[in-house]
Order: sequence, then structure tokens, then C-alpha cells
Amino acid sequence: APPIANSLMAAIKRAQANQRRQPEMYHLNQIHLSNNPISISGIKVELKHFVLAILDDPNVSRVFGDAGYWSPDIKLAIIHPPIPRWAPARCPPMFMDFSGFEGNCDADENCRRIGEVMMMKNKEKKNPLLIGVCAKDALWSFKDCLEKGRYGGFPSEIHGVKLVCMEREIGKFVRREKDEFNLKLKEVSLMME
Repeated sequence: APPIANSLMAAIKRAQANQRRQPEMYHLNQIHLSNNPISISGIKVELKHFVLAILDDPNVSRVFGDAGYWSPDIKLAIIHPPIPRWAPARCPPMFMDFSGFEGNCDADENCRRIGEVMMMKNKEKKNPLLIGVCAKDALWSFKDCLEKGRYGGFPSEIHGVKLVCMEREIGKFVRREKDEFNLKLKEVSLMME
């Protein structure tokens, strides 16, 4: 087997430790411990725990921080991902739900900042990602301001911008014919241009 980088091996070990702490993983740990010595090819780690362990690496956190993301918010999104609206059955959340969190979520400041990010001219930062405990509330507040024409602290370029909900537009056609679905994708693509 090829050698594994120290940082990757450390991430795998952190993931295993996190996984061992999860009560639902107890039976797998018992099976794992009863086996003979562990080889690299025999290491099994759930993807979620592996990604969380990688995010715990200080170098990864620094890179995300430089890009404007906060690792704890990314971790929260991994641990408690949003459920698509068109999902056939909604499972009850396994972790704490922060959707009603009333922390330091300044709606006007969030709306202004979202507007600024969307109007950035920098080509390298053209795909913004909104994450955080208050992300859902911030998005709804931003959407509400645009729909009602309340452009308070927004950049002037954002006046008159129309929002298109990709989830809703695509969700309407997910279960339909392939040709009709492809046609709708082209239509949504043209709307974005």
C-alpha cells in the first residue's frame, strides 16, 4: 500500500475517535475491536466523521477562514444538513435544531452583507456560500427585502434583482419526463443569465 500522509492518518484517527464516541456506533466498535491487528486497508470510518476530522485540522480551518468561512458553521451544516423540500419523507432531526435560534442575527446587517457579496466583481469569488446558525433566517430576510423592494443599505446594483429558487424550480420537474426536465434546466439557466 502507498504511504499515507501524516495529516491524513491523523484525520483518520480523529475520525475513528469521534466515531467511537457515538452511541449508535457501539456495536460496530465491538466488532472492530474483536478483529485481529488493524491494517491501513482495514480502517473503516464513516464519511461524515472523516470530513469533520479534516475540518478539525488547524491548517484546513485557516484556509477556510481565509476564504471567509467559519469551520464550526460548516461542521453544523454537515451534522445537521437541510432536508430537501421534495424529499419523499422527512425524517425527524437527529441533532439539535437551530432554525429558530435568536442569537446575534442582525437582519439588516445580514441583508446588506449578502447584497455586497452577491455584487462582488471579483471573478474568483463568484459562487458565494451562505452558512451559519442564522443562515436560513438571513436568507429569508434578504429574500423578503428584495420582494418588497426595501433596498435600505443594499448596493445600488442589486435594485430590481429577481430571485429564482432553484430548489423549487427544479423540484417541480424532478419526477417528470427526462426531456421536459432538461428543457426546464435550460430555461432556468437562461433565467440566470
